[in-house]
Amino acid sequence: MNNIHWSIGLEGTLSVLGFTDINTPTIGVMLYWANQHTAMVAGIWWWIAAPVALVIITFIGLFLLAVSMNEFIDPRSRLDRVRGWTAPDHPPPPRPLRLKHLRHHPFG
Repeated sequence: MNNIHWSIGLEGTLSVLGFTDINTPTIGVMLYWANQHTAMVAGIWWWIAAPVALVIITFIGLFLLAVSMNEFIDPRSRLDRVRGWTAPDHPPPPRPLRLKHLRHHPFG
């Protein structure tokens, strides 16, 4: 997941600076053309706001996906889940009742 974040960020940065093919439609190229046409000076702020919002939403979504997948991929957390580990703020589960300590009924 971290590689996806890096590749999106690197593509956007290189495209905004003009180091990639500007005919390929990407988010970075959208920002490049908005910068070339002086969108902020002309008052067309949504040319920049829409791609930036899309990148932010994508980064947050991928981060949340990585955090949620970490519990299932990480072997340490998987072993803790199998062993029945509980967080320190939760009380441990009650112990099962042992029948060997109870007296048997004389007629049973």
